[in-house]
Amino acid sequence: MKRMLLICGLAAAMLGPAAVSVGQGVASLSNEQKDDGPKVTRMIVHPAAEPRPALKYKLLPGFLERRPGDAAVIYNRMWAEKYSCHEEIVENWQDYYSWIDMPLDKLPLERVEQFVGMTGSIYRDFRWAARLDSCDWSLPTREGNPVVILLPDIQEKREAARMFAVRVRFQIARGQFDEAVETLRTGYALGRNMGKGDFIVSHLVGMAICGMMSDQIETMVQQPGCPNLYWALTNLPRPLVDMRRAFETEYDLLYLAYPELLHVDDPVGGAEYARLWIERMIREPACWHEKMWDAPNAEQQLELRAVLTGMVLRGYPMAKRALVAQGRSLEEVEAMPVTQVVAIHTVRTFSELRDDEFKWFSLPWWQAESGMKKADRRLREEGRRRKIIPLAQMLLPALQAAKHAEARVERKIALLRMIEALRLYAASHDGHLPAKISDLTEVPIPIDPYTGKPIECRIEGDVATLVDWHYGPSNPTPDDRLIEIRIAK
Repeated sequence: MKRMLLICGLAAAMLGPAAVSVGQGVASLSNEQKDDGPKVTRMIVHPAAEPRPALKYKLLPGFLERRPGDAAVIYNRMWAEKYSCHEEIVENWQDYYSWIDMPLDKLPLERVEQFVGMTGSIYRDFRWAARLDSCDWSLPTREGNPVVILLPDIQEKREAARMFAVRVRFQIARGQFDEAVETLRTGYALGRNMGKGDFIVSHLVGMAICGMMSDQIETMVQQPGCPNLYWALTNLPRPLVDMRRAFETEYDLLYLAYPELLHVDDPVGGAEYARLWIERMIREPACWHEKMWDAPNAEQQLELRAVLTGMVLRGYPMAKRALVAQGRSLEEVEAMPVTQVVAIHTVRTFSELRDDEFKWFSLPWWQAESGMKKADRRLREEGRRRKIIPLAQMLLPALQAAKHAEARVERKIALLRMIEALRLYAASHDGHLPAKISDLTEVPIPIDPYTGKPIECRIEGDVATLVDWHYGPSNPTPDDRLIEIRIAK
């Protein structure tokens, strides 16, 4: 349960609604919260044609820029360097973060410029790391119980991303759009590289970092003179942060934590492996005991042994009935030690509940959402009924929350592409919006990751309206917002 709550909480904290800022040069932009509906964001954007060449702007380093090397080595130097570069950064770090949400015309530009200068060495290191071909975080995931691996460096990477966001906002306020794109490339690369870790939590941080960069693009495209980034956004990888590696790790987490469970069904040594499994749970209770994440002392081990013995004895009749129902003879089951019967039942229950969740993971959100919700309900209801030792509740990640986080990051990119498509259309139609969305034929309309259909854009006169769903059209929330777009005259 602790793992599930942690990941859900991180997803909510990292991928909440984006703050919208008023930029210099923007004729009108405001947020309104209506009592009976979502917040309304009004923005005025300027026509911008496709750049020449079309892929002039890139939001990730290209092949010619990349070099052999391990980005993780460079990233992990950041924490020590942050404290050595300037004392004022340490004292006022949180104050600097407030600039990320501050309207551009309110930024204290002299102080921001000083901050950008003080953090220049950190940025240069991260810019270098962004251009290295590999990123190996070198976690000991297969060298013991991975549940107890500490990940304190993850928060450091979020701090670096906030630093980049401040830098980008300074560059946007100065009209330095090429420099801003360069900073965004470094930030997006950091987010992508976080997705090369072994656990979903690091991927969620990577998505949060990418979301932070996308928020700055939303501010930038509202400024006069900003180049059109439709193709730059279109050429970002999808998904932007690939969770495949974490998927594989979390899928096998039970056996990484308790390798003995791979063999409890063996006809010869299964009983001994089941006994060793119980002994490991006594020594390393973090996977099933919510309050014991440190190595237990001798007295605590005695208490844990008593608790586990009670769980096994209470659960044995249910486990025996389940094995018989699955085709084993009563005589065969009764000949097994009690711990082996419980271990086999635990593995089968866990595998069924795990696969019901994970089988949806490779589908896009619009196809996976309903199936993942059903699997979550089954995990709560059937997992509670069939559990003997609560391994499924403790070890299975909040996969639905992680998958939704992925979709939200992708939908933010799709919304930005739609805004850029409208700016592109206006550039070749005397500054006008299309009369209807089907008239926009210059570039493809982005697909909505929440629906699998083209992004909905309602056009009425000189206003185009997009809906920034936080969770999707089938799940309205107070965090949803309407984006009303007008073309500057």
